[in-house]
Amino acid sequence: MDISDLDGCLAAASAGELGTWLTEFLLHGANPNPALAEELALGPDRLFLDPVPVPLDRVRRTTGPDAGDLLAVDPDLWEAKVAMLATAVQSGWNPQPLLVMSLTPDTMLVRDGNYRLEALRRAGRGVHHVIFLFPDGDGAGDLVGPADLGRST
Repeated sequence: MDISDLDGCLAAASAGELGTWLTEFLLHGANPNPALAEELALGPDRLFLDPVPVPLDRVRRTTGPDAGDLLAVDPDLWEAKVAMLATAVQSGWNPQPLLVMSLTPDTMLVRDGNYRLEALRRAGRGVHHVIFLFPDGDGAGDLVGPADLGRST
């Protein structure tokens, strides 16, 4: 199972194996997130939606060097990782989808992919695939459809 880019994720989703892809990516990707993998694996109510393209201006990062970020990262580390990823995107890499929780159609919080989000923005991308996560099963009924996500604000 290819966890290195968006194509691998889309292939897994098409084969009905997105849950397995998510687990592999979160546990064994370049920047593992085992806490989120564990959170998604708990209970029968876990829920996620297949990847859909979303305007990046609707996605809010939660990690970074800025005062408003929920989790602070050393600015030098942030800059080095984002620059490396942005260069890869400019060279043709299509990153894995961002994993987000949706508060409203216009506010999506990154649960995994803060570096990828900033790299995509710096590389000039305006849209990228996201996977909506609902670790406790709540909120999926409140999510608007993909057509609503593409409307301008």
